[in-house]
Amino acid sequence: MNLRDTLQHEITRSGAQFLDLRYTEPGGTWLQASCTTTAPALDSLWLQSGFASPDWQARGEMLLPTGKHAPLDPFAQHPTLTILCERADIASGVALADDPRALLRLALRRIEELHEWDRIWVTGVLEFYLFDQASFDSGCHRSHYQVDSREGAWRRGGDGPDNLGTQIPSAGGSGVVPPMDTLHNLRAEMVAAATTLGATVTGHGHGRGTGGHGHLLLGPMPLVDFADGVQITRYAIRSVAARHGKVATFMPKPLYGEAGNGLTLQLCPWRGGAPAWATTAAAETTALHLREWLPALLAVLCPTTNSYRRLADEFDVGAGGHLLTAVDSPQGPAIRLSVADSACNPYITGALLLSATAAGGPPPQPSWPPDLGAALERLELGAGRLCAEWTTPDKWLLPWITERRKDILALGRRPHPFEYALYFNV
Repeated sequence: MNLRDTLQHEITRSGAQFLDLRYTEPGGTWLQASCTTTAPALDSLWLQSGFASPDWQARGEMLLPTGKHAPLDPFAQHPTLTILCERADIASGVALADDPRALLRLALRRIEELHEWDRIWVTGVLEFYLFDQASFDSGCHRSHYQVDSREGAWRRGGDGPDNLGTQIPSAGGSGVVPPMDTLHNLRAEMVAAATTLGATVTGHGHGRGTGGHGHLLLGPMPLVDFADGVQITRYAIRSVAARHGKVATFMPKPLYGEAGNGLTLQLCPWRGGAPAWATTAAAETTALHLREWLPALLAVLCPTTNSYRRLADEFDVGAGGHLLTAVDSPQGPAIRLSVADSACNPYITGALLLSATAAGGPPPQPSWPPDLGAALERLELGAGRLCAEWTTPDKWLLPWITERRKDILALGRRPHPFEYALYFNV
């Protein structure tokens, strides 16, 4: 049965009226194209091995189904089947050089060959904030942001009739229970929704921060499935929040002085159906090598200007050792990485972490990068060595670096609100 027939069988079995074709753009955002499941609609969009609307055809691109789909979307009003796709060239049918999911598959196949690994199991902790209100704007004469949460410590002194004094203290959210944890049921709903959509999510909890901080436990899943699971889970978190009149953010540092949003990762490779590392000491050898690459990898792990506010506040980044360590896990000896943001692109993150395990030593790193600009410089310096085993960086990594630098330029040209407090009356 070919891909089109398989897809038609699933449409008939599920009773889907719409298809959502989901793909990830290089920056990490999950995007979609939607169509009905009627035969005329499918026939008009299907080109040999993928979907292409007229505007996609004009670009010479199509969406190539990966063969992986989620059950009917629990958030869609009409029965909708979600199909995970990769962007591909129409003429060749081959995934584009900058498609993040295809890049991860390519890196995984090559690095598994080099190390003789069968599979890489990954677990993770995905953090986020849920707010009751969010407002932000930036113009030539003003700039502001404001978020609010009924859990926020800043609400404790309010005299409104709905203030019951159960707000979570600053940095005091770890382990709190209802009724202080007002979001317990919402997080449970997020776990259920993400699981329905195909992710492996094993638990949830309140985060350290006040004002709606939370986390979900992901995995264990094979590496590509884990990256898919991160995208699915982000979608479930946002959609459940919206259903209840709230908004979720994976911005690394939305609240000053509070814990930020990280994505803690544990990677455990297997060989011959058993852990590739017999002991944590064996895993530590790889951890030491990856630690040398961390200053260059940081631009991918922490890819926003806001990321470095989180790092400066929460980590002794100069030490580095505690950011990437060898640990025991239920799957076997593993490497734990605690520095990545919830905002990172899970596919590119996975691809370059794998690349670093097979690359030689990095170019000399003058110091730990204090900001995104310095991190991008270190990544650019090491790009050739990182990608040597499986791809060329000029087709995808160097353009990715160029796009991130646009954020730095845009931010650097604008007055910051706190500069008014410092300098308005100078």
